[in-house]
Amino acid sequence: MDRAFDIVLQFIINLPLITQKGLQNISDNNGWAMAIVGAITVFSGLVILALTISQLPNLILLLEKFKKTNKVDEISETPTSLKPDVQEYLSTDINKVANLYRPLFEKLGDSFPLSALYDLSQKEKLPHPHITITSFREADILISKGDGIFTWNKELV
Repeated sequence: MDRAFDIVLQFIINLPLITQKGLQNISDNNGWAMAIVGAITVFSGLVILALTISQLPNLILLLEKFKKTNKVDEISETPTSLKPDVQEYLSTDINKVANLYRPLFEKLGDSFPLSALYDLSQKEKLPHPHITITSFREADILISKGDGIFTWNKELV
């Protein structure tokens, strides 16, 4: 136990000499310059990160504007034969909504798989194809013929 105490005491006594040698080694080997360059590098990185984060809202607004202009172009490409009234799009009456799908039913013919109807309704940019097709099935506008093939009830549409 006394030996450990002697080692610690010796270290404490020689600490100023060790510190002086250590600081001298730093000066001799350009340690101060490297420390300053390191601090400047870290600070510069943090400044760039802060500027990037502060400009993210502006970048997001720019991207949203770009997307909106592309969506306007896509909407204007919709065929005029399928551009219904806004009221028909927002209608809760399933028969009015079925009138939106009438051209699709006619394109598909008498028998078709639901996937074809879904793909065509997405291509024509009709709203909420999954929900609408489910509602058509519940309202007996779409009638199953079996094996995933459906037909549309011409009496209701």
